[in-house]
Amino acid sequence: MSIESPIYGQRELPDPHKRAWIYRSIIGIFGVCAIVGFFMSMNQGDVVQLDSVASSFGETVQGTPDRPIVGILSLPLTDSFREIHHIHQEGVKAVIPSSYVRWLQSAGAQVVVIPHFWPQEEVRELVAKLSGVLFTGGDYGDDSWNATTAMIFNEAVRRNGTGDPLALWATCLGYERILQVASDDNHNTVVEATVMDESLTVSWMKEPKSEFLSFMGREALSKFETHNIAYNFHHWGVTPQSWNQHAHLLDQYFNILGMHKKDSLEFIAMVEGKDGLPIWAVQFHPEKALFEWSPKLHYPHSEVAVLNNRKIADFFVSQVRRFAKLQSSRGFDDFEDESKYAVYNYPTVFTGSDVNATHSVFTETYIIN
Repeated sequence: MSIESPIYGQRELPDPHKRAWIYRSIIGIFGVCAIVGFFMSMNQGDVVQLDSVASSFGETVQGTPDRPIVGILSLPLTDSFREIHHIHQEGVKAVIPSSYVRWLQSAGAQVVVIPHFWPQEEVRELVAKLSGVLFTGGDYGDDSWNATTAMIFNEAVRRNGTGDPLALWATCLGYERILQVASDDNHNTVVEATVMDESLTVSWMKEPKSEFLSFMGREALSKFETHNIAYNFHHWGVTPQSWNQHAHLLDQYFNILGMHKKDSLEFIAMVEGKDGLPIWAVQFHPEKALFEWSPKLHYPHSEVAVLNNRKIADFFVSQVRRFAKLQSSRGFDDFEDESKYAVYNYPTVFTGSDVNATHSVFTETYIIN
């Protein structure tokens, strides 16, 4: 076959196999030259440096933004929880709903367990190695859980501004608890505010310095304002009236970021630590849209719900990641030390298998003993 060239006239097209062979030959020659040139340019110091780099792959890297580690505080295992969720193993002292673990992992966090029943000094020692802690929702907290949540809250306050901050996230029961601690009132800050199995909108406040609102952005915030994607499941909450009764204390720690409204009931949806205090807490459940699947309950599983509730996890883990890279961050001694506390050490139970159970709100649960 031939073609007409406007300059050279008629010429034969090269055989395609010969052309491919020529290209491969040229590429091969350049590749060999590059390799020879590389080794000729290396001196002995370069070899040692490469050996050092290669050996570093086996080392644990601490204090980097790529290793955000969050501790989740366990919940007491009550008799009612044991019965409702069919947990029949012996020696179980506590649980963690796996939806909180998955929620953090979806944003790139490593998760470790903080057993709430440990002695205070052991908990304190573990928390000192962390850049983030999460308090889950649940039924209720016993005395040891109450004491441990108070200690960790106070630790987050103490570490703020020290160069080794501790980010704290709290959901539902955890949210209610930190407001009790901050207001120094276990009885009147949290009042009856029942919204069971219902997703609501969130009305956001104007807080121009808010880390959370800035990260989420206008588009995500508007989805929460216009779509019922903030899932609520609680008998208790904090209303503007109960907040105002304790405002002289609560206003020292927090800004109100969002409000919920159901009929005539208005209650606080979210708070954020004031003046850089890295504490965020929500009455609603951002983890359930992604990881809870009871057919009897009305979790929002739309794309809008999943994407925007997941973005909240991205925000919190981004804060933990930022704190973890600080040179003053203590971290774990090594990977072996970290692994002792990892959530992978604990078994899970499929606690959502009873399709007729209207109170089995956790699809999967970690068993802590």
